[in-house]
Amino acid sequence: MLGMQGAAARWTGENRSSYWFLVLYIAKNFMRSVSSVLLGDKKKGMWLIHIHHVISISCFAVGLFLHRLHFFGAMDGMCEISIIFLNNKFLYRDFGIAKGALYRVNLLALAVSWIATRLIAFPLWLALFLNDYYHHPMYAQGVSMFEMVVYPATTLIIW
Repeated sequence: MLGMQGAAARWTGENRSSYWFLVLYIAKNFMRSVSSVLLGDKKKGMWLIHIHHVISISCFAVGLFLHRLHFFGAMDGMCEISIIFLNNKFLYRDFGIAKGALYRVNLLALAVSWIATRLIAFPLWLALFLNDYYHHPMYAQGVSMFEMVVYPATTLIIW
């Protein structure tokens, strides 16, 4: 609901839900990278995922500890919903059961969620961030250069 209250809430608002979302997202990314390293995951491009996780953890932690930009953190995290269906696809593949109706339903859910989050929500995130920065610069005055550059850059990179 932070986004429904205008630019002030998007930049300075926080609530219990946004706080715990950021905490859980940080924990999930940390555990994903640590477990990947400990299990010796050598998949092609895995280092890119680790870099993404480190940058995401940094962005979310800054927002968490400075009590700002929770809306943008939560919206970024929401855009990761398609990963659930992508992971299911990998599980089906790894266990050799990539067939059947349930597999096809999962692929459809992956496509729909990817379109909704990557092609619609990510550009909306960037539009809101840049619109607020341009039309409400007073909210960005106390925000660090790290937040102003890395937050949108992270969104663009994982788009």
